[in-house]
Amino acid sequence: MAYNRENYLRIKEEFAHRHDDRVAEAEERTAELEAQLPELREINTALRRSSAAVCSAVFRGMSRGEGEPRPDPAAELAEIRAENERLLRARAELLTRNGYPADYLEPRFACKKCADRGSVGLRMCSCMREELIMAGYESSGIGNLLRGCTFDGFDLSHFSGDGRIIMENNLAICRSYAEEFTTDADTVCGDKKNLLLYGLTGLGKTHLSAAIAARLIRRGYDVVYETAINLFGTFERERFMRDDRNGRRESERYFDCDVLIIDDLGTETVTQYTVAWLYDIVNSRINSRKPTVINTNLTHEELRQRYADRITSRLLGEYRPLVFSGCDVRLQKLSR
Repeated sequence: MAYNRENYLRIKEEFAHRHDDRVAEAEERTAELEAQLPELREINTALRRSSAAVCSAVFRGMSRGEGEPRPDPAAELAEIRAENERLLRARAELLTRNGYPADYLEPRFACKKCADRGSVGLRMCSCMREELIMAGYESSGIGNLLRGCTFDGFDLSHFSGDGRIIMENNLAICRSYAEEFTTDADTVCGDKKNLLLYGLTGLGKTHLSAAIAARLIRRGYDVVYETAINLFGTFERERFMRDDRNGRRESERYFDCDVLIIDDLGTETVTQYTVAWLYDIVNSRINSRKPTVINTNLTHEELRQRYADRITSRLLGEYRPLVFSGCDVRLQKLSR
């Protein structure tokens, strides 16, 4: 999996400090309470001695002179364990007697599985994975839309006849694309890694594009979802701006991400610049084998009229076309 690199480094750094911060807070609470309750200090001192005694017993069990039998520390460890449990009970009773929770001195980790380290052994913990997913939603550009668009939420009841059959097929293809996608394969869905969703407005192209994005992000891929207007607006701003403070242009993410999804291609104002930028994106991502999903209200003929042949030939030759047909779902909802 290839989470957004900036998100991964940032969240990994946060987890690196999170565990230590929780431990430091617990130590501060302990120090403050020991100053008020001398008995607590005595119990904690005894517990520290108990921990040291365990280490000593284990070490003695591992050491032996030449020809001597290895000492068995089991009995000594059992005695230490019993004393340790007694001290823990005494501390819990002392805390509750003074109005504090029994676990008041324990670090308050948000995740009990990894103790806020972000990993359990060598495996990433589910809590860190969930944070990466949420960060992926935000860095994709349309976090709120992605949370609301799912394959299960795509309502086929608005379609009938041949249109219903076509839309069932589109839904199945998009779902399969999101589930089977891998950066290692040359193909994903049929013989293409790129998808072109086209047809009249209000038929669910944006919904299924967003559902693809949401599922891929949950699977750990770096996805950028951008409307055509915003995408070309980014390039337009960069015509008159220097690189940002990190020496990196915002538009670089359109070329670097695992999957780029362009929503509503054709709604932008066509200029020599937008045509050049679109060609650069489409051609660069094809050459680097980085998949792109595009949805548009334009027909094949309108694409040819609007963009240069070198662009449309790539869109029609390197993308799997999915035609959307039927009556505008938004209008159907309004008429009910």
